Amino acid sequence: MSYMMDHSFAWRHLLQVLPDEIVIVDENGLIQYVSERVETLTGYRRDELMNVAVEVLVPAPLRAGHIANRTNYTQAPSVRKMNYAQELRIRCKDGRELEIDIGISPVTIDGALWVVAALRDAAGKADDAILASPKRRR
Repeated sequence: MSYMMDHSFAWRHLLQVLPDEIVIVDENGLIQYVSERVETLTGYRRDELMNVAVEVLVPAPLRAGHIANRTNYTQAPSVRKMNYAQELRIRCKDGRELEIDIGISPVTIDGALWVVAALRDAAGKADDAILASPKRRR
């Protein structure tokens, strides 16, 4: 198992205290990590997202395009903010869609490409719910 994904206390704690929602996917687009903030924002439990294609979080009409963009990204990965003609949205478990900003960064660990995505609720609507979450008050 790779160094980053060994789920040690230090890595988990570091990723949990970041102000953004964090999703880490492997080079095949399968989710390998989600922060508690992602769980709170989307309503999905971590176990529902692990090893599932990241497109589960993409609104249905945009999934095919996202798969193509993700595939192209792996050919020339770079640190960047995702930016499309239309606003970016995340699909929640209950079907709601929230406007978000996304920054992505590639990292190669043990020869494998991982992509770290930092998501932020662009409208700020989820901040109160996330900060009030029982998980955040532990």
